[in-house]
Amino acid sequence: MQSNPLPVARQGVDQGSALPQEGFHGSMQQHSFDWSATETVIRHCIGECQDNKWTTTRGGFMAAGPSDAVTSQHFIALLAADAAALGVWRNGDLLRHRVLTGYTVRKQQGKAQMAYQRQGGGGRSVGARIRKRETRRLFQAVSDTFVEWQEDITPCRNLYYAGVTRVWNEVWDSKRPAATLTRDDPRWIKVPKSIRRPRFKVLEHIAFELSHGRVITAL
Repeated sequence: MQSNPLPVARQGVDQGSALPQEGFHGSMQQHSFDWSATETVIRHCIGECQDNKWTTTRGGFMAAGPSDAVTSQHFIALLAADAAALGVWRNGDLLRHRVLTGYTVRKQQGKAQMAYQRQGGGGRSVGARIRKRETRRLFQAVSDTFVEWQEDITPCRNLYYAGVTRVWNEVWDSKRPAATLTRDDPRWIKVPKSIRRPRFKVLEHIAFELSHGRVITAL
């Protein structure tokens, strides 16, 4: 980074909405930007550091040339054993969202009923029967939402998801699976974060992280 620093904004350069200042981290200055401003940011960086040698790293990349990538319509589905948070965004604006919850976790042990049964646990108690029924209801509701939102999900460029395989299997194996949205859809992209409690604020945070990049400059 020291041998190939990104540019500090020159005086008089209007970065406006393209590079809103987000904060300082040690000797680095960090800015976040919406993906729709990608071309503006890249052109600015190339102009500022035209004599520097650019390299790609694990944390970022630089492409010399205009980009046609803009914020498009996308769908996010965050699942856990006892909740689901779903949302559709278009050009950064939330079109619709839904949070679903259910009594599917043993409160004393904090273990999901589906996991308890998979490990040989009994399911004869009243509580176990309720949790089993709630598990089916919760993930059927997720599948039904896929169907209900079909017109908004179909044009989505990417479908982002979070949640362990056993939870998603409950959705795909539901009594009324969504025929128009399957586990084999090539648009699915895994969110590289563990989501313990899917809620609306978490959904908003994930949407922001997925739709914004960062420029870090040496001070």
